[in-house]
Amino acid sequence: MRKWIIAMCAVAVLASCASFPSPEGPQSTLVVGNLRLEFPDGFFGMAPRTIENSIRLKFTDVTTETSFTVLTSGGGYFYFDANPGDTYRFESWDGSSETSQGRVSLGPAMVGAQFPAVPGKIVYFPHLLFTFASPKRAQTTGENSSWHYKISHSAESRPEEVRQFLLRNPEGMAWMSHDLVTVSFTRGQ
Repeated sequence: MRKWIIAMCAVAVLASCASFPSPEGPQSTLVVGNLRLEFPDGFFGMAPRTIENSIRLKFTDVTTETSFTVLTSGGGYFYFDANPGDTYRFESWDGSSETSQGRVSLGPAMVGAQFPAVPGKIVYFPHLLFTFASPKRAQTTGENSSWHYKISHSAESRPEEVRQFLLRNPEGMAWMSHDLVTVSFTRGQ
């Protein structure tokens, strides 16, 4: 019986972590964005691939000096409830992927973009696409291989897609009364 209760509590905690935050009032702030990793010339010697889910993003609330991690899901989207008026920094992203050849680790890739959590707004971090092209195997040691890619990135503002993302999530619809402000993306601010 005790194990069953512990398991139920664990499921409840995990479910609460995955839920969309609800606005606590008119000054509440939601940060939302999209990040994808594209490998058009092949993914570590395999077929081309785009990674959208389970990319770990590290943020720091500069005002409170608190760091935290969020994961992308649902086509590359990420979001978090922000402290209105605080300044945040998107520190880095990293991830891993299971393949038929084993586990592949990506990053961490430093970003360093700083932005304000505007009170009463949805702060939209634009759609970010990191493209990994021209793969070259650099070295192999035992079962481990290192690869070099030419990496480029782009940031594209798609506010209507963000609104559609919010509308598809029942809890996200509560944010529709908040205006959307777009963060300009410049690495290393």
